[in-house]
Amino acid sequence: TLRSEIRRCHLLSPGHANTGRFLYFAIMPRERTKFTKSRPQSPDAPDASWRLFTGIAIDDAFRTSIESILALCAASDLPIRWISANAAHLTLQFIGEVPVERAELLRMAFPTAAAELHPFSLRGDGAGAFPNLRKPQIIWIGLRGDLNPLNRTHLAIGKFLARYDLVADEEREFRPHITLGRARRPLESPEINQLQALMRSDEVRAHLTAIEAPMQITAVHLYRSILSRDGARYEVVATSRFRK
Repeated sequence: TLRSEIRRCHLLSPGHANTGRFLYFAIMPRERTKFTKSRPQSPDAPDASWRLFTGIAIDDAFRTSIESILALCAASDLPIRWISANAAHLTLQFIGEVPVERAELLRMAFPTAAAELHPFSLRGDGAGAFPNLRKPQIIWIGLRGDLNPLNRTHLAIGKFLARYDLVADEEREFRPHITLGRARRPLESPEINQLQALMRSDEVRAHLTAIEAPMQITAVHLYRSILSRDGARYEVVATSRFRK
């Protein structure tokens, strides 16, 4: 309960001598403002927005080689957050947060997004980093092969999203790659040297050679990214298959 603080004030009448009287009054203390922390909305909530992107899945042989590379990377003490091999993919467009109603409409329409495109093949093309290996922020595996059909796929999916008033969040030109990890902080010179030595090691190079085998691409997926303390989890919510 709030207590009243009773104070005594000596009362003087203007223009008169001191009457000696006292006036008692109460001052109520201010109520304290209560601050509550709002928890982020659970992705399982019925009205939770969907964090979406489009991408291409990799085949099992490619994923096995990436898993081996990531095991070698994780054994290092570099300040890099390495992905899980199950999360490896090629991103086409990052869409961002979408209200659940629009996300459901997009999910239902998405099978038609790439229905007029044709299959093509890709293969691994070494390892690198953005913006470069001297200032690595994102470590990736490059891709080569049928890049023209890949670029057409990227443009076609972008036009499909535009029909639903969804604009992909793309500040840079499309540079196809598969992300392996992201630096937790700017790497210092010895750490950069360690990373470069790791990517040039015989063990990593052997696995990079293995992923140079062609990988057939036959579909594009709509992914939902679900964030948690353990990292992002990617869920395929719709698939658009190419023409045979």
